[in-house]
Amino acid sequence: MKKVSSQIFLGIIIIVVGIFLLLRSTGIIDMGSIFRFLPSIFILIGIYSLIKSRFRNITEPLLLITIFTVIQLWILNIITLGNILSWWPLVLIIIGVGIILSRLRGPLKEEDIQEKLDIFTFFGEVKRNIKSNNFQGGDITAVFGEINLDLRDAALSETPRINVVSLFAEVNIKVPAEWNVNLDTQQILADVQDKRKESPVKEELIIGGLAIFSEVNIRN
Repeated sequence: MKKVSSQIFLGIIIIVVGIFLLLRSTGIIDMGSIFRFLPSIFILIGIYSLIKSRFRNITEPLLLITIFTVIQLWILNIITLGNILSWWPLVLIIIGVGIILSRLRGPLKEEDIQEKLDIFTFFGEVKRNIKSNNFQGGDITAVFGEINLDLRDAALSETPRINVVSLFAEVNIKVPAEWNVNLDTQQILADVQDKRKESPVKEELIIGGLAIFSEVNIRN
């Protein structure tokens, strides 16, 4: 079965929220009770981030899940503000666990040679160094986060395309100096630049997608 990409997942979430807001603003349906469960969407995104990163990126998703779980329980009147104040040290525990696990775990070697990308971060930072001899492009999705992708040790397959969706985020992509990068992005109050010096072109990479209130940099 074909995997659902991060960008399709994010698009579905945005569409669902948009439909809810439209129904509420037009008065077609009373969405008051449904909006009480809006924090659950962020809980699902946190769980998705954990699974997507294969539990390599733990701190930010766990914080996201914890914070919005507390908000959801508070909105549903399951816990009180007093309960929340009593359990706030749990945030420090999660941060400490994340620091320890990030120090103990090693990099996943298979990700260094992967041919097709599907990188997702939400309120987090992701670093990837791709060394594939048959790189085929893929998807990069960053929401309120940062992604650093290093392709200087990779070799291209024909003319691959990387689709970047960046919302209030920063994406930095390092490529070999001899690659030609064809930028095909849509920008809304965003900055997308190829900051490399000109050099003889041997291979071509297409970078497309959408950047909103973001910065996308191509470097070598």
